[in-house]
Amino acid sequence: MLTNWYTLYHLVAEWRPDMVGARVVDAYSQHRGSLKLVLESSTVRTLSISLQAPHRHLFMYEGSNRARKNVADLFPDALGRHVTDVRLADRDRILYIDLSEGLQFVVVPFGPRANVFLMRSAPGTEPIDTFRGDDTPPDPRPATSPDALFPKPLKKEVQQVLAHEPGLDQEEAAQALHARLLASPEPVVYWDGDWPEVLSVVPLGHLEGALRPEHFANVNAAVRTTARSRMAQARFHARWKPLVQRVEARLGQVSSSLERMLEELDRPSRADTYERNGHLLMASSHAIPAGLDGVELEDIVGGEGVVHIALDPALSAVRNAERYYDKARRTRLARENALERLEDVEAERDRLRVVSDALAAVRTLDELDAVQEAHAGVIDGLQRGGDSSDAVPYRRFALDGGYEVWVGRNARQNDQLTLHDSRKYDLWMHARGVAGSHTVLRVKGRTDRPPRYIIEQAAAIAAYFSKARTSAMAPVMMTERKYVRKPRKAVAGAVVVEREEVVMIEPGLHGKAF
Repeated sequence: MLTNWYTLYHLVAEWRPDMVGARVVDAYSQHRGSLKLVLESSTVRTLSISLQAPHRHLFMYEGSNRARKNVADLFPDALGRHVTDVRLADRDRILYIDLSEGLQFVVVPFGPRANVFLMRSAPGTEPIDTFRGDDTPPDPRPATSPDALFPKPLKKEVQQVLAHEPGLDQEEAAQALHARLLASPEPVVYWDGDWPEVLSVVPLGHLEGALRPEHFANVNAAVRTTARSRMAQARFHARWKPLVQRVEARLGQVSSSLERMLEELDRPSRADTYERNGHLLMASSHAIPAGLDGVELEDIVGGEGVVHIALDPALSAVRNAERYYDKARRTRLARENALERLEDVEAERDRLRVVSDALAAVRTLDELDAVQEAHAGVIDGLQRGGDSSDAVPYRRFALDGGYEVWVGRNARQNDQLTLHDSRKYDLWMHARGVAGSHTVLRVKGRTDRPPRYIIEQAAAIAAYFSKARTSAMAPVMMTERKYVRKPRKAVAGAVVVEREEVVMIEPGLHGKAF
C-alpha cells in the first residue's frame, strides 16, 4: 500500500507545507529506477521516488545523501525553480509538483510504464524531459467508486466494517471506510516477524492479533520505515539465499559422499585374503608349475579347506605370491587413507552443519556479516566454487612426504584455523612469547609422527610468521591441536596451550608455497 491512492493523498497533505516555496537544487539517480529531488528552503529535504518494482515508493527525508560517484544528473531544466504546489489527481495515483515559470513534474508511480515527466503546465504539450525513456504521461482516470481505490487489505476491511455494523450493505460499508480513510490519518505498519507486511493510513481491524502493529506519527514516517525495511530485506535475501543454497548443496554432496564411504568401509577388507593367497603360494611354490592361470590349494593358514587362487600365467608362483603381497599392502594403505579421508569428510560435514545452522538463525545484514566473518574458511571456499575443505584460505606450504603447513593470515583466521579447520591430532605451533600466526602441520593420521626434519621445517615457518622473524634462533611451542583451547570471551587469536614442547629453530620458509 506504499503507492495506494489514500497513502499518496495523505503524503501530499503532509509534504505541502515543506515543499511549497522550496527551490529544486538537485535531481539525480544513483540506483536503478530511483530518483532523488533535493529541495531547499529553510532546510534541505529530499523527495525519494522509486519506480523499480517491487520497491515502488515515495517519501521525504531531511538532508541529502548524494554519492560521490556513479550518479546520473537529471532534469537540468528544473534546477533553480521553486515549487508552487503539490497535488494528487482526483481519485487517481498521478502526482503533480507544480514549479515556477510554468513547469511541472508529473509522477506516475504505478504500472509497467511508471515514470517521472518534466512538462509545461499547458495542456497538450509534449514532455521536456523524462526519467525513464520516451513516453507521455497518461490522463487521469478517476475511480468511480471506493472499491476501485481499495487494495486487497482494504477490501478485507470492508468485511470487518460489515461485521461491526450489520445494518450496512456492501456499498455503504465501502463508503464508510472511504470516509474514515480520508479523515485524519492514524498510520500503522503491520509486521510479520521482521517483514513489514501491510502499511495502512488507519488501523485495520481484520489484522489486529494476526500481525504486530507499529503506529507512526505521520504517514511519511510509516512509508519511509516500510520502504527502507523492505529494501534492506531484499538486499539481505539477495546475499543470504544464494549462500544458503551453496552451503546446503555442498552439505548434501558431503553427506552423500560420507554415506558411500561408510558403506565401503563396512565391507570386509580383502587385504587378509590377498595376504593369505601369498602365504599359500609361497608355501607350495615348488609344486606349482609355470603357465597356470589358477590353482587349488589347501588353506593351511585360515583353515577354510581348499581355496582357488587366480594366477598370472606369465609369472612364476613366487612372483604371483609377491603380487598378492603387494595387493594386500596397497589394499591396507588404501583403507588407511580412506579412514583418514573419512575423518576429513566428517569434519567438513560438521563445519557445514554449523554454518547451515548459523545461517538459518540470521535475520539482518549485520548478523549475516558476523556469520560470514566467523566462518570465513568454509564460506570463502564455497564462494570460489571449490570444496570447502580443499579451497583453503590460509598460507600453505607443501613439505616432503606429502605434509602440509597451514598458517593463519590474521587473528580471525587464526581462530578459524585452530578451532575449526585443523584436526585434533594435527601439530599446532606458535612462536613462544611473541605475537605471531597460528601454524598447523597437517599429519597423515592419528598414529602418524612426522620426521624430525619435517617438524623443524614447520616450526621454522611458524617462527618466520611472528615477531621473532629476525632472530637468529626462536623458541616455537608445539602440541597436538586437541591441547589448544580458547578461553571464554577471549579476543580473536587468543588461546591457552597445554602439554607444549618447545623447538628452538632458525626462522625461515621451507617447502613449496601455494
